[in-house]
Amino acid sequence: MTTRVLALSGPIASGKTALAELVATRLGYNHIRIRDLLQRGFRPSEGEATRSNLQDFGAALESQTAGRWLADQISQLTNNNVAQGIVVDSVRTVAQIRRLRETFGPKFIHLHLTAVQRILEDRFESRRGNSTKEASTFLAAMSHTIEKEEAQLLTLADKVNDTSTLDTESVYQAAVSSMGI
Repeated sequence: MTTRVLALSGPIASGKTALAELVATRLGYNHIRIRDLLQRGFRPSEGEATRSNLQDFGAALESQTAGRWLADQISQLTNNNVAQGIVVDSVRTVAQIRRLRETFGPKFIHLHLTAVQRILEDRFESRRGNSTKEASTFLAAMSHTIEKEEAQLLTLADKVNDTSTLDTESVYQAAVSSMGI
């Protein structure tokens, strides 16, 4: 049986990781963080594994494989997966969505989270703190080329949830009810 794959997309600080953690805990899904997949392939010679450097590395993989690298990684994980499904935190390009849809067909669900910019900026700043691995500002993080397709991902989503006024529990409930997961 093919494992169900839920891919999350949305701007930085839209609530993707919080939702992925709830889906993993409550539904028994395996939480796959793109950041972790990128860090596995990242070499120390490329610098420290900062958000910007990982974004550059991910952009290079996208350029070389047109999203195939992610579909291949998730496909390998589903072969050994004993969980109810996999939640991917998070997809960043149109090519990734297309490849995942090709690979998993009806077992693939794409959920896009969004929020108004002021809320996103506040969330980013509150979690960034003094971290040297995060970009200096929300706008700096969002200006990276790998983040540019985010608006297009919204149009490809099976469902879009605005998290501006929702707490994590409400986002989870909306996702579960609207996606049939």
